[in-house]
Amino acid sequence: MFQKVFDGVVKFLLGVGAVTLAFAMIITTLDVIMRYFFHRPIQGVYEIIELLMGVLSPIAILYCSYKKGHVSVDLVYNMLSARLKKFTLMLSLTCTCAVFILLATQAVPLIVEVMESNLCTPTLGLPMWPAAAVICLSFMLVIPISICELIAAFHSSEEDKS
Repeated sequence: MFQKVFDGVVKFLLGVGAVTLAFAMIITTLDVIMRYFFHRPIQGVYEIIELLMGVLSPIAILYCSYKKGHVSVDLVYNMLSARLKKFTLMLSLTCTCAVFILLATQAVPLIVEVMESNLCTPTLGLPMWPAAAVICLSFMLVIPISICELIAAFHSSEEDKS
């Protein structure tokens, strides 16, 4: 049950990311066309893109974690023994968990502060709290993914990782 709900929330956020990316591409293209052909840039497009990229970056990190698309330096990693590979994987996952726990715990008070102060973008007056909420939720969802990977890495045999 938890896995279904979790997967649903992650897929919803990935959908939000896809729509965000598509919207950013469309509005940037329209801004370029309006700027160069009609000399009328879209007002506030930089603000919109900044917000969209702020939302898109944590969703991209969540996607990478969800798909287990972590990067390792093969040149070094392939030379390690199976035991060292397992150790480096567990160390990196532990660090990932720690960092995202810190980010998520710091993001919650930030959302409250942004909502209470009615913080908005300067030109268009767009509220900032929805972006902060998506960022926080993305950070929170990376934590159980990393914990599950850490547990799986701990229980795997050395032969599985070589």
